[in-house]
Amino acid sequence: RSGMPRVKALQVQLMTAVGALMGTVVGLVAGDMPEVNRLVSCFIAGGFIYVATVDVLPSVLDDASLFQTSCELAAMTLGMLMMLGVAMLE
Repeated sequence: RSGMPRVKALQVQLMTAVGALMGTVVGLVAGDMPEVNRLVSCFIAGGFIYVATVDVLPSVLDDASLFQTSCELAAMTLGMLMMLGVAMLE
């Protein structure tokens, strides 16, 4: 539906799956190294913030009421604060 040919869509999906597996391996290996674990956690948090601001935020601000926008921004902020709390308690 995105205008991508079926073969190209399968290739992109395969790359995504391989990337997820590689990320899992890196996460498991980095979990045993505290200095690397800290850097990986920062990278992951930055990824979440990037996705929230680049993908989610514009869709929230398009055709939503002020109440809906406020609720979604509050939920996004609460999610970031929860990630910060988990990181500080580890």
